[in-house]
Amino acid sequence: MHKRLTTARIWLAFLVVLVLVFSQKPTQIAPLWAAESSADVTAAEQLSQAFVEVAEEVKPAVVFIQVEVKVSLSPETEEFFRDWPFPRQFELPERQQGVGSGVVVKVQDDTAYILTNYHVVENAENIKVIVGVEETQKKEYKGKVRGRDSKTELALVEIKGEGPFQAARLGDSEKLRVGEWVLAIGNPFGYMLSHTVSAGIVSGKGRQVGIVRGPFAYEDFIQTDAAINRGNSGGPLVNLKGEVVGINAAIFSRVGEYAGVGFAIPINTAKEILGGLIEGRVVRGYLGIYFGPLTAELKEHFDAEQGVLVTQVYKGSPADGVLEAGDVITHYDGRAVLDGEKFRRWVAQTKVGEKVKIKVIRDGEEKTLEVTIGEQPSETPVALLPGRPEVLGISVQELTLELARQMGYEGEKGVLVSSVAEDSPARDRILPGDLIKEVNRRPVSSVAEFIREMSKVAPEESVLLYIRRGNNYVFVPVPGREK
Repeated sequence: MHKRLTTARIWLAFLVVLVLVFSQKPTQIAPLWAAESSADVTAAEQLSQAFVEVAEEVKPAVVFIQVEVKVSLSPETEEFFRDWPFPRQFELPERQQGVGSGVVVKVQDDTAYILTNYHVVENAENIKVIVGVEETQKKEYKGKVRGRDSKTELALVEIKGEGPFQAARLGDSEKLRVGEWVLAIGNPFGYMLSHTVSAGIVSGKGRQVGIVRGPFAYEDFIQTDAAINRGNSGGPLVNLKGEVVGINAAIFSRVGEYAGVGFAIPINTAKEILGGLIEGRVVRGYLGIYFGPLTAELKEHFDAEQGVLVTQVYKGSPADGVLEAGDVITHYDGRAVLDGEKFRRWVAQTKVGEKVKIKVIRDGEEKTLEVTIGEQPSETPVALLPGRPEVLGISVQELTLELARQMGYEGEKGVLVSSVAEDSPARDRILPGDLIKEVNRRPVSSVAEFIREMSKVAPEESVLLYIRRGNNYVFVPVPGREK
């Protein structure tokens, strides 16, 4: 009887649960992946909308540039065609056309100033600028180069007339972070694809890739994977705030087209010289030294923890008689020198005629010197101060007048490296033809002096050589032999 009662109670409880469950309103339960997918779509839509808004804001400031360059034939080629014995079926081209992009950075009354690349307008005889996004809005203007600067690969083109002209907002490229979204806007492959927008990220900063040539070249490129091709040169690289952060300049590619690696000039570089470009002449400060990095090995020899190492002083320069080869510059105008490229820019940005305090370590002692900044010349000065050399050679010979003439070392003192033994610790550091001028900061002008100074160094000790190699002077630390 008790067992039957218990079974009846169980069935009764089960029926009550069923009634309670089915009496509730049905509830829809969305799967977890659906919620995540919805959030992802929203984020993607927001990013897409940001791209759209930036493109719509900046595109009116982007222009198409077409240049006409006179074709110059070599004297040999001209003579060849002058004496051509058969009727000529073609005419040699007298002019060649090129295309590029630009961005309006300043509007003043009826004048628009357009930032572009130096190579876009280099040697241009005629410049045509087309402003406007839609075909019905486009207007053509005659462009004029207002200023150019081969040292940064930048140029400024001026157009005049009825607008409307719209200038882009300039950002701060120093605040740009690797991984940040950017858009490249320009005219790849010419007019048919004008105002093309491509998206990517900042892949790197501070790139020095040898694109800008010359003794005073400034390279500090932004690397991006946003698509850049021929015709994009001079167009803007913009952040998601709609600010120009770079001027697209070059690509790295084995096929001549986009391969995922592009380079843009930081807009801060352009802002530094914009005033000079408008005036038609960029003026930079100048010290007149050649310097190198203070490596870990060199720190021990020069008893310094930071700075740049002066290896050469140009004769007649502002630094002549003030700085010496072997000085370690630790501070410039109150700022600690930690990076050579920044130091170069600080000097370039200093006004001509301004007196600047420079802290150096010379022979282990800290000194504060004052230099009056000069104007940077267009070419590297030829006359050089001897400086204080460095380099280690195993076999050396006297620098005779004839050898000095042959090697281009006229007026120099030192010993000439003849050969370096296979087992020498200097094997990968010193080359035959190097001129050793100092051993451990002591000048040597003969083989006897070289042997005397080298004899003071134990075989297992490192030695610091100061050498001239070609037109460059460098300090070379050479480790001692292992015991």
